[in-house]
Amino acid sequence: MKPEFLAINPQHCVPTMVDGDLALWESRPICTYLASQYGKDDSLYPKDPKTRAKALGWLNDWLAGHDWAVGNNLTVADHSLVATVSTMEATGIDLAKHTNISSWLGRCKTKM
Repeated sequence: MKPEFLAINPQHCVPTMVDGDLALWESRPICTYLASQYGKDDSLYPKDPKTRAKALGWLNDWLAGHDWAVGNNLTVADHSLVATVSTMEATGIDLAKHTNISSWLGRCKTKM
């Protein structure tokens, strides 16, 4: 609640990031900004909006036929989704019937 923090984030939430004159809060905008600004290529955050949008579908169906949420490259979609899915797993939700998600989660645990 310090004035310096409220000046960059009036919602006073975390995470908050400052990069030069840009202040961002909330993890998804921060993640996509960092991938776009500093990524070596667009593999983490594809430039094609149709490819990026596929992360919003039903995860198990989208994972059919490829390794990651939006294709065969690990992207910020996977990084964002894994937090939710691993929390579900940790709370005891049985993911076994969602075989594509279970396999994907195993790859996330190994690769991330």
